[in-house]
Amino acid sequence: MSYRKMMYIAVLFILLTTTGCSLFHFVDNSSPEDIRKFETSKDDLWNQKKALEQENAANQKQLADQQAHIILMNRSMSEQQSKIAQANRLIDESSKIIEDLNVQIKQLGEEREKTVKAVELVEPKKVKETPTKTIRGPKKEARKKQAEALAASETKVVKIKVLAGDGNIASARRMAKRLVKMGYRVKLIDRAERSDFALNTVYHAVDYGVAADDIVKKLGGNTISLPLTWQSIFDLIIVTGREP
Repeated sequence: MSYRKMMYIAVLFILLTTTGCSLFHFVDNSSPEDIRKFETSKDDLWNQKKALEQENAANQKQLADQQAHIILMNRSMSEQQSKIAQANRLIDESSKIIEDLNVQIKQLGEEREKTVKAVELVEPKKVKETPTKTIRGPKKEARKKQAEALAASETKVVKIKVLAGDGNIASARRMAKRLVKMGYRVKLIDRAERSDFALNTVYHAVDYGVAADDIVKKLGGNTISLPLTWQSIFDLIIVTGREP
């Protein structure tokens, strides 16, 4: 009896040894084909994982590049804003300088107007000069009597300015000496602003035509008398000419 049991046990052991793998396969209902599919699916998953990791690394690199680009853009914008702020400061400073210059120009203009009003306009208006004889008014006799009645003390009251109309101040000095000998007092000697006067010209204010005629008569030669057509603090302005 014992011998049979041992034989059964030996046979059972051999059966278990030869059919063990098949037995385990059938335990979980998995066939060899299923196992091959499972192994293939596992490889695919591993490959997908690797692909995802590579894609993730590429995305991380792209994100880092974009962040670096954003940093550069922010830095560039900051520099541009700094330059714009500096340009605005320069514009403000330039505007202030322009305003100051405008104020100074305005002040200079006002001072110039005051100076022009205060200073004598020395240049007579250009008149057409012709070498003619002394021009006398229609009431020649009356003016002659007035000239004769002019006293020596009165001649000193007349304000006279002598200008060199030939460009040489010496001619104005000589004219002034002649006028002093006539009994007149010369207040100022200067050069005329133009030097093309051909004749001695006596410009007179409205009420000093008699004195002008008296000087023209005493000077003689190529001397003419003309009315003052501009404002002046002088009663007579005598301009020397190139012709004696």
